[in-house]
Amino acid sequence: MLREGAALFALVIVAGCGSSAANSDSPPIERHLVYEKVVAEKGIWIADADGSQPRLLVPDAERPVISPDGKWVAYVVDCFEPGSSDCDKAYVVSTEPGAKPRLIAERTGWAKTWSPDSKTIVARRNDALVRIDVESGEEATVARGEFWGWSLSPDGKQIVYASAQELSSEHFAGQKIDLFVTSADGSADAKRITDTGDSAYPVWGPKSIAFAKLISYNGWGRHEIWRVQPDGTGLSSITGSLARRFLIQGCVGLVPVDWSDDGRALLAAWSCEFSEEPVSVDLETGESRQLPEGSHAIALSGDGRFALVASNCCADPAPEEARVLIAPYPDGESKPVARGAVDPSWNR
Repeated sequence: MLREGAALFALVIVAGCGSSAANSDSPPIERHLVYEKVVAEKGIWIADADGSQPRLLVPDAERPVISPDGKWVAYVVDCFEPGSSDCDKAYVVSTEPGAKPRLIAERTGWAKTWSPDSKTIVARRNDALVRIDVESGEEATVARGEFWGWSLSPDGKQIVYASAQELSSEHFAGQKIDLFVTSADGSADAKRITDTGDSAYPVWGPKSIAFAKLISYNGWGRHEIWRVQPDGTGLSSITGSLARRFLIQGCVGLVPVDWSDDGRALLAAWSCEFSEEPVSVDLETGESRQLPEGSHAIALSGDGRFALVASNCCADPAPEEARVLIAPYPDGESKPVARGAVDPSWNR
């Protein structure tokens, strides 16, 4: 998971969940889809990556995130209020049937990111990003500050994060927020790679780091998607100026969500007050198109062919109306794979 404005809600769910290719020497990856059911038999459910063969994994648990190798699910219990990223306890559980959960952290904000090797998790605790070793539970502080998203490099050795240098009650619009890169274990000094005070929500892909850049449109701030290299060079726009349909009141533009493994496809979200609608981005033309269905963009499959999205209308939706869907990317008819379900995650 981290949100004081509309754009941050999606990144609580997905911040840093970019795809990464498996090492050919590694054990075979187990492909799964997980989600939280909020009706009937509540808890975390696991299914094949296409949504088939679902089964209850952990009852009465929330906000699952599958590890890249598909062998672990991290989740939380006793979150303080709906939409809050502050939860009492964090656990991991094997995806094998009958596995017993194991406590790995307490009082940790659960905007979480698995490392590509599935051995550690980066999460927020108060004003710090902490790296948690899944096996031992040992923690290391990676960075301190007020964070507006983070993402691990594809090799897991570095992390990019957005941090506010000047705080303001006006949230993003009144703060000076830039991107920083440091080692994933916190052992190196952070390097600032943007210096304009308008850069946040980074997603580290195989070729560059995508991020949201706040641009003024007739006096109103709207996010465009830009890119930069990890050393701060190569700063350029991906989406260019936003189309008029993305400028309506109550919405703050586009934010990146996930890259395909080869860096040729980018899933974005149109960030509005109660939704983060999935958007495909053409990296050659910058054209941005809404996917036909879904209120929240979650993740892109490694091959860039499918998007995982959630559909959950309004400020206070009825639980039975929540759905998890798989959408062909960049367009096509979505397939509902779970009903009465929220907070999906996959490693497809």
